[in-house]
Amino acid sequence: MTDNKKVCMTTMGSNHMNEHFRRKDPKYQYAKYAKSPYEFINNHRLVLDFKEGKYLNKPLFNFEYEFLKHIHENNYSITKKTRQMHTTTLTAAYCAWRLIFKNDYNIKLFSNNKETSARFIENVKRNIQNYSNDLFNWENDVITDNKYEISLKNGSTIRGVGNSKTALRGYRPDLIILDEAAFIKGVDKIWVEACMALCANGKCIIYSSPQDKKGFFYKAWNKSVENKNDFKSMNIHWSVNPRFNSGMTLENGNQTSPWYEDFCKTLNYDEFSIKTELDGVFFEKKKKSHRINLRLESEIYLKMEEERLGDSNVSNYIKGLIKKDLGL
Repeated sequence: MTDNKKVCMTTMGSNHMNEHFRRKDPKYQYAKYAKSPYEFINNHRLVLDFKEGKYLNKPLFNFEYEFLKHIHENNYSITKKTRQMHTTTLTAAYCAWRLIFKNDYNIKLFSNNKETSARFIENVKRNIQNYSNDLFNWENDVITDNKYEISLKNGSTIRGVGNSKTALRGYRPDLIILDEAAFIKGVDKIWVEACMALCANGKCIIYSSPQDKKGFFYKAWNKSVENKNDFKSMNIHWSVNPRFNSGMTLENGNQTSPWYEDFCKTLNYDEFSIKTELDGVFFEKKKKSHRINLRLESEIYLKMEEERLGDSNVSNYIKGLIKKDLGL
């Protein structure tokens, strides 16, 4: 081997070692993570592993990456999804990234109650603590740490307020989150307040399993699909989750899997629960009949009910007989 080749190989080896140590440098990692929430979350998100019984670092599935891209790249994002698709834990990890790497960034979290907000905040806390290093340290950089709020020295904060309709009065958040929006009581009024309070170029993240065909989430989702509001829509179905689609097959044109069948059993094969929680579609509950006497045909029943209630020409005696026959 010539001297020139020896020098070249030595230089290459030296550069490789320098690059290796550079990548381990907290400053290098900080700069890299500050540019990309995907890098940060992929390496520092903690997920509960039921087999291990503890929280572990888990790499992102493809659908999880797509969801993060959806909420990061769109100022107004709305997601309709099947249950257990990790949208809450992913959003909490995204909030952790925002808090650490953005100065004076304020997040407001709305959910169906304060305890749900507390669980979300705990998830954010876990992700922040998992990143602590020489440049950012939980003990030194956190000012407020309680069930409903985390604030950092860089001026960034997140606060969970349950379904409080007055939480945005006198407050201008950079990011508003509606966690499981279809289940938040009074969400219509909350959204009005959010529109008035949100900072210029602010973000709003809305996600939920669907419910029946009414309410804020149903209307906002449909308008986003029709491009009639500012929200960009994303649908996440259980079939894209590798944990759930193992052994997936088609039966009568519908997707099923061992996980899906087990969950249907857990839901006692309730049609409304399966349609909304598993199939991820808006579905009207079947109205229970108020009829007691089911021996009568529907048209006859309704006619008798109408006469009993509203016809002034029918005597009270006849109305009493009709009431008795109807079983009322």
